[in-house]
Amino acid sequence: MDAMTQQGITVDPATELWIGPMTTVTNKAINQVIQGVGAVTSGLNEMLSQQRYQMRSTAHQLETDRFNTYHQYAEAKEGIRLRQITHYVHLLGMKKQLSVMNEYEQTVRAELNRAMRLRELGLASDEDVVEAERALSKQADQAKQLEESFRLALIQLSFDIGIAYNPDLVIRDIEGIVVDPLERVDTKTLLEQAYQVKIASNSLDETMWQ
Repeated sequence: MDAMTQQGITVDPATELWIGPMTTVTNKAINQVIQGVGAVTSGLNEMLSQQRYQMRSTAHQLETDRFNTYHQYAEAKEGIRLRQITHYVHLLGMKKQLSVMNEYEQTVRAELNRAMRLRELGLASDEDVVEAERALSKQADQAKQLEESFRLALIQLSFDIGIAYNPDLVIRDIEGIVVDPLERVDTKTLLEQAYQVKIASNSLDETMWQ
């Protein structure tokens, strides 16, 4: 009776309840349950749809990241190779420079000996000898600094390529290089092959897909 009263149905307590009002209440309750289930189902379907889209979006983003990672790895690998070549060529340059400086030191030393002999003959002054000694000392200092730079560069190269440092390691000249004439390449082709452009293209594709 309380339930029917809440539904707005008047019932006389003095008489027995008849089936009519109870059927009305029951139908109303069942309809409300059905509507509630429908709302829940609709909400679940909407949530599942959003989750499916989110999964597709995440999968597409992961694929884009995979391609970008591949390009970044290729770029880093090529960069390391080029840096090692540059480092080795730099060592070769310092080696040749040391050779030239050693030859020049012999020339400066000969000039000092010449100034000393001329001074003994009275044809040169003490200042001439001092000037020659300064030139020899300066040349020796420069050669020592270059030797130290060469040693440090050799240590770095040995570390980079994974070998034990050996001060007597032979740095050979690069021989047998034949450079073919370069064909003219248009700017568009160069840009398409650039790693950063490839990565940017992947990101643009991801944005357009989203």
